[in-house]
Amino acid sequence: MKIIYEIVKMKKILGFTLSLVLLLSACKDARTKQYEEITKLNAALMEAVKKDPTQVDKQAAKTLIEKSEAFVAQFPKDTVSAGLLFKAAELNSGIGEYGKAIKIWGDVNTNYPTYKRAGDALFMQAFTFDEYLHDKDNAITYYKSFINNYPNHSMKANATQLLSLLEGGKDLNDIIKEFEQKNKSEIGK
Repeated sequence: MKIIYEIVKMKKILGFTLSLVLLLSACKDARTKQYEEITKLNAALMEAVKKDPTQVDKQAAKTLIEKSEAFVAQFPKDTVSAGLLFKAAELNSGIGEYGKAIKIWGDVNTNYPTYKRAGDALFMQAFTFDEYLHDKDNAITYYKSFINNYPNHSMKANATQLLSLLEGGKDLNDIIKEFEQKNKSEIGK
């Protein structure tokens, strides 16, 4: 009787273990399939851009963005999630969806603070407000946040210069004119 009890117990443990293994492998298969699809879409989009950089397939970019965001929603702690989001933000910026790009870069910076490009994400928020949306107030806020939060970042000097320009009230055209006038006056000496 004891042997039968042990056999039944072992069958239950084996059945549970087998079910768990199947469940975990099914999850891994779904993750792998999704990631492989994203990788293929990205490769196809990059190949098309190499052939003709002036023609970006917006629908292909949007599909890649959607697939990347869906992957991150399903696997937020996956090691590739932050990178997929960063790429989705770049794609959004590339197709003129600046508000979406800023939001996603914010998600990268907030949700993945240890990601190697978290600082880049914050800088890109500032730069996008500045360069594409011409939103001086938000650009200043984000540049200051970047400088304070990433004092050793390689882009700190650029952020400091851009912030100085914004706070000084000069735009790039004014600075170019001043530089040209200075060069003309030095040449005349």
